[in-house]
Amino acid sequence: MWGTLALAACRPAPDSPQSVLEGFLADLEYGRAQSAWKRLAPDSQAWLETRWLELRRAEAPGREPKAPEPGALLFDLLDLTLLQAPESVAVVSPPGDRVTLRVSVEGGRSAEVRLVRHDDRWKVDLVSTLQLDRSPTGPDPGG
Repeated sequence: MWGTLALAACRPAPDSPQSVLEGFLADLEYGRAQSAWKRLAPDSQAWLETRWLELRRAEAPGREPKAPEPGALLFDLLDLTLLQAPESVAVVSPPGDRVTLRVSVEGGRSAEVRLVRHDDRWKVDLVSTLQLDRSPTGPDPGG
């Protein structure tokens, strides 16, 4: 019984930033586009939709593209895939309306991911996260 209680105490709360991010990463790993989409902040969803429409209009000028599906946005546009399962997820900034988490994988590599509060729920702020990596070869969400 004590072992079960200890395990339960180590798990993050279902609405914690860690559990939301872990769910998002699992959605990516298993190709669950709709579920991953629901975990994104509205600003990230809007940016992805706008960017997708801009690219489609540039490919076929004069033709209005149909509305994109979350799978096209997450897996085709951004080519989001989970290369390695995370070993740990830790909060690295004081939580408020925004929080930064560090995701560590085997081999000591890590990445930071930002989450924001929206309607009292944590959401993955993908655009802000992509802006954390502004290296010459890194993503540029501004276009």
